[in-house]
Amino acid sequence: MQNKSLGFALIELIIVILILGIVGGTVIPRLRYNRPQDDRKKLYEDVNELTQLAWQNAMQTRKIHKVIMDFKKRLAWVESLEDREKGEPKVVPSIDKVSWPGCLEVVEFFINGEDELRHHHGHKNADDAWFFIVPDGLCQSVIINIIDPRENDDDPAHMSFVLNPFLAQFEMYDEFKSP
Repeated sequence: MQNKSLGFALIELIIVILILGIVGGTVIPRLRYNRPQDDRKKLYEDVNELTQLAWQNAMQTRKIHKVIMDFKKRLAWVESLEDREKGEPKVVPSIDKVSWPGCLEVVEFFINGEDELRHHHGHKNADDAWFFIVPDGLCQSVIINIIDPRENDDDPAHMSFVLNPFLAQFEMYDEFKSP
């Protein structure tokens, strides 16, 4: 006669708990609330990726590229400047438009030392700004200062993207930078 156990062995329970721990450890962090720092980091990564792709395309096609940021629509994209002069602007293929959350506000956009938001087209505040990348791989000097009011209502979080004109790579800082 065999003795059959109706319960679970200790090893079976340990394996089940281990599996639940692994599943919980991977799923629960994805369900958490999107923190303000996550939005800022995503914007930084997206703008960097867009600029790097424009830089590569400028050198490969030997055409000037323009990275455009529309502050009302909260979008950024790349156009080939020489194609625009021939007619319709040509958005560089395989580059999606980059968007950013409505809570992040661009307050200063310095290009070669001048704040384009204050002096662009003779308006006090511009709806858009852009910078160029030439076929040799050089970019204009760019500093983008952004605030995020979600951190603290009285003192919003400050962040700055500073473009290295030789590498077309932004560096992110937790404070405003100026030319």
